[in-house]
Amino acid sequence: MFKNLRIKAIKPARFRSVLLIFCGVVLYCTYPLYEMKIAQLRAETADLCVSVAQKVQDVLKWHRSNTVVCDGSIAQDEAVDSGGVLVKILAKENDHLKQMLNFLSYHADVSYITTRAVVVYDGTQEHVFLPIGRREGIQDQQAVVTSQGLIGKTTDVGEHSARVLLIESKDFRVPVMVVESGVNAILAGSAEGLVLTHLSSSNTELHDGDLVITTGNDEGFPHGIYVGHILAQKKVVTPVNLREIGVVSVVSAKHVHGEDID
Repeated sequence: MFKNLRIKAIKPARFRSVLLIFCGVVLYCTYPLYEMKIAQLRAETADLCVSVAQKVQDVLKWHRSNTVVCDGSIAQDEAVDSGGVLVKILAKENDHLKQMLNFLSYHADVSYITTRAVVVYDGTQEHVFLPIGRREGIQDQQAVVTSQGLIGKTTDVGEHSARVLLIESKDFRVPVMVVESGVNAILAGSAEGLVLTHLSSSNTELHDGDLVITTGNDEGFPHGIYVGHILAQKKVVTPVNLREIGVVSVVSAKHVHGEDID
């Protein structure tokens, strides 16, 4: 009797196991079919969110520039000083733009679009978006830089927005070269920071301070964009403060779009 009950109990368990395995196989095989739709949905959602976030960011910026410390009465010198805050903000942005143009002037073989990044905090981490998309000519996997160097690449490109996959992300990968030694490698984001993987030579010694630049690829990622310098053999330190991203440029090699290099 107990043997029969045990057999009856085993059969449903086996059926559930087989069913779960079957569902897993089906999901694994069909996921690529829906992957593009998922990416498109993310991009369309980002279009809406970035537009709202940019307006909120502009309002907060305006509010900060017009904030006056009230102490029962507003002193004239305080009012003048508060009005000068906006001038300081604009002067700082102008300085960033000058630095960006100076940086890009060293890369005559690239085309670029400059904009202000929109940083969104979701409660656990910050995400960086751009208020430009396919309509402005932005494509997937294009380099995103500041005046100090590479910060990431475009992904989830929508009609009016794009997300920036930051270099510190665990999903970030880009081919690079160590200038002093000529060693090629893949720059990867990780929990420990930026690291070099798949080195073209395991015998060449890398030194602290060696410069790391991009090598470019057939998809239009430019050659020669500064990334950072070597620290402790395979670690790379970037000069860019990823917590304070403002004005950025999306750059790509001109020849990819059929343009002539001057």
